[in-house]
Amino acid sequence: MNRMRATRLCLVLLLGLGAAVTHAQIVQGQVVGIGFQTSKGPVIREGQWFPILVTLQCQGSQVFSGELRVETADLDGDRVAYTQPQVTLAGEGGPPKRFWCYAVAEALNELPTAVDLVSDQDALVAELPLPAQPVATLVSEDLLILDLSYPHVTRLDGLESSTWSPGERTEGRREFYRNVVVAHLPAADLPDRWWGLEAVDVVIWDKPDPVVLSIAQRDALRAWVRAGGQLIIGVGPQWGALRKSDLADILPLAGEGATVEVTRLPALFDNVAPSTWRTREFRTPVAVTTAQPAAGAFRTLGDFGPTGALALVTMRLVGSGRVVTLAGGLADMLDQAPLEVDKLVGALIDLNRYPTVFKDKEAETLHYGLDDRERLYDGFVKPVQFTATTALLGLFAFLFVAAYIVLATLASWAWLRGRKQTHLSWTVFAGCAVLASAASLGTVSAVQGLSRGVHSFCIVDLEAGSTEGRGPCLFGYCSPVRQRVDLALAGDAGWLRPLARNPRGATRYVTPARYANLPTRGLVQDMLVRATLKQVAGHWAGTL
Repeated sequence: MNRMRATRLCLVLLLGLGAAVTHAQIVQGQVVGIGFQTSKGPVIREGQWFPILVTLQCQGSQVFSGELRVETADLDGDRVAYTQPQVTLAGEGGPPKRFWCYAVAEALNELPTAVDLVSDQDALVAELPLPAQPVATLVSEDLLILDLSYPHVTRLDGLESSTWSPGERTEGRREFYRNVVVAHLPAADLPDRWWGLEAVDVVIWDKPDPVVLSIAQRDALRAWVRAGGQLIIGVGPQWGALRKSDLADILPLAGEGATVEVTRLPALFDNVAPSTWRTREFRTPVAVTTAQPAAGAFRTLGDFGPTGALALVTMRLVGSGRVVTLAGGLADMLDQAPLEVDKLVGALIDLNRYPTVFKDKEAETLHYGLDDRERLYDGFVKPVQFTATTALLGLFAFLFVAAYIVLATLASWAWLRGRKQTHLSWTVFAGCAVLASAASLGTVSAVQGLSRGVHSFCIVDLEAGSTEGRGPCLFGYCSPVRQRVDLALAGDAGWLRPLARNPRGATRYVTPARYANLPTRGLVQDMLVRATLKQVAGHWAGTL
């Protein structure tokens, strides 16, 4: 009896010690932000990557290693765990460490409610709820401008379309050919993967300090530009820091380029200042760089300073995107002179106002229900839907049924009637049914191979004189049997994810399956294909 009590006491002590160790290894954290912060709250685009910024802190004495998971639904209704692996925290406290995870939501009502922190042993360590602030959506036509400047370029807010309303179309009312939405983000919070900026059309960084970005963030910004992004930089007094940074190879300016102060820029004033402005001088001098266009770049607006010609606005095409520099600080110019912000920024990003006659015509067309817009989704996705194979199999099934009806009923009845043996009709019909079933099973086995494999559709953007390419890809994977598959897309800067949902809706599985998506590895893992079609989208970058 004493031995049993001693054994129980040791067991209780061991369990208590284990609980104490577990308690000592508690990881605390919170979700700092989701998407991009605008005047109407955080926004995302449905069907595109959005970033979630998380801070974590380990309270124990040991190193913690695990991963972050965010779960949403794909277009079929299956559950996708978007996973950010290799989350490592040093023990003994220390300041909170930042991590980004990336997810895709097909609809706002399918947004995740929390980010799960999971250990290497697949145990749930912490559930971090998303901020309570409601998230809004952008339609595909909305132009999202992200301001990384510190302090923010406040006059950019005046550029935001007064007609913009989250998730709504505004034809006939908007001022520009696209609604303009302005978001703000501290440069230090920039996503560390380029696809975290997929929803962003333009990034504006005024008088930037590249040091505030990590190496991963600088690489992400460069890769985003090459994938089609537009980066606008107001240089001002920061040219010395920029030319020595990792961003130098994509900038449209080169050379040492001294910084000078100017009180007037005649060419700029003639283009973007009101005609009633009489003084034609900045209230206080503005710092501009005298650096000249780099090889392959071109000046789109020149001016004159105290030392000669200035490359006031310079552009350089980089991959599928472009970088534009303004020789001076954007906020400095807008604050020191009554420049028209839509004209100045519009000249940098090709933003044009709708003429009044066009707006009136568009509003009239919509009023009378004559909307002739075409949705591109169906035509774009069609090449990966196995449409030809599906139609062929459907036609074959129709012919098989028709042949069965003719042979099993009409032909057999005529044959029996000619021999005056119609009393055997049920027996003959049953025999025909058995033979038809055997034939159908054999035929299904024979044609299953027709619906097996991968269909792809890619748009590859190439540079003249180079073998480097990049572009979006769509894939349809069809299987005649029920199976679990892993799908990967090779490439240095590629990703793979479930295809975005048709705007008109999609069918859903009643019993959803679960699989993992690792965007940092371009991998979809353990996807269930129920003897049917699954579709994924990706972005490829590499050498041809």
